[in-house]
Amino acid sequence: MNDIFFKPNVFARVVAVLFLILLAALLFEYFFDPRSRIPEPGHAESNIITLTTATVPYMPPHEHTLGGDSIFDLGHGFYTKSSTLTIDRDEWVTGVQLVIANAPKAVLHHLNVYIIDGTPNPVCPGFPRKEMISLGQDTPDGFDIATPYGIFLKKGTEIQVNAMFHNAHPPEGPGGTYKNVSAGIKLRVVQNDPTRTVPLEFYRLIIDEPPHCIKGEEVGVFTVPAHTIGFTKTSDEITDIGHAQFTFQEPGVISVMGAHMHPLEGGREVDVFLNGKQIESYIPKHSSTNEWDWVTHSTFTFIHVNAGDKLTMSVKYDNPTDEPILDAMGMVGFYFSPEPDFQSSVESLIHALGLSKTPGVPISDSQAD
Repeated sequence: MNDIFFKPNVFARVVAVLFLILLAALLFEYFFDPRSRIPEPGHAESNIITLTTATVPYMPPHEHTLGGDSIFDLGHGFYTKSSTLTIDRDEWVTGVQLVIANAPKAVLHHLNVYIIDGTPNPVCPGFPRKEMISLGQDTPDGFDIATPYGIFLKKGTEIQVNAMFHNAHPPEGPGGTYKNVSAGIKLRVVQNDPTRTVPLEFYRLIIDEPPHCIKGEEVGVFTVPAHTIGFTKTSDEITDIGHAQFTFQEPGVISVMGAHMHPLEGGREVDVFLNGKQIESYIPKHSSTNEWDWVTHSTFTFIHVNAGDKLTMSVKYDNPTDEPILDAMGMVGFYFSPEPDFQSSVESLIHALGLSKTPGVPISDSQAD
């Protein structure tokens, strides 16, 4: 029997079968386990968590008239979300990367990562989901976070990705018909890393009307009247104060900030104020020769806040058309870390980002993975 087993042909076949079994097991783990192990410099164990929405099987283009049409009109927006992922151990998110399949990024309106386990939204308590990440067509594709910072995910936390696509004919969008479109996020996470000690929390201010925060809804749009130039909407005009402004409950540092508007529909500028004093201004710019490609750069801020300080915002639109703009948007998103020692916080942030940045310096796409 041993003589038969060790004949060259038989032995080679046995080795080949064992190899195929091992390969099949590895492929199964890669494709069906959401965590693919990828090494990160240092001693801590690192993974990649990929969370992807359900596919939109068929996405035809549509006509979108500037002034009169809304992204919420029937057939304009395609909504999709992922399944829920429960984090099975304490982890720190150290990097984020946007992923879109079978369509250009220009058709993505937004992608949000939510904590959906009942944790209240800190800006809009009536909304039962806390945001962790928010990306869109006009934002960088991702970002890295180095020590000592990270987005902390406690064991048992449930997260989900929600996305909306908007596929308009040129010049409002790229047009074209796309099939099996999805969006997702790759999170680089690390466990058991004693150098990660400062959690970053995401906050988003939204100007909308009528106010939706108390109702537990998230719409985030307002109307710009026809034939108006320099139409400005501010936090002070929103009766639902909790949605469009935020009062800090503890001292800390705002490390990164960005804004969102609809420049193709006349969005010209988003300004941010701390205790009434302007601290940032975001003006969208064309990112290519296509009329529909815009970018609104995020910025490193390193702004210290005290308990009781209030953050507010304003957004400016031009609408020379004969129709009102029904889906204007104005939003500000930022990451905050509660830290009483401002000077050491700034030094740590600069070290963590690997850069010598000053307030207002744009974050470029080159910093994404």
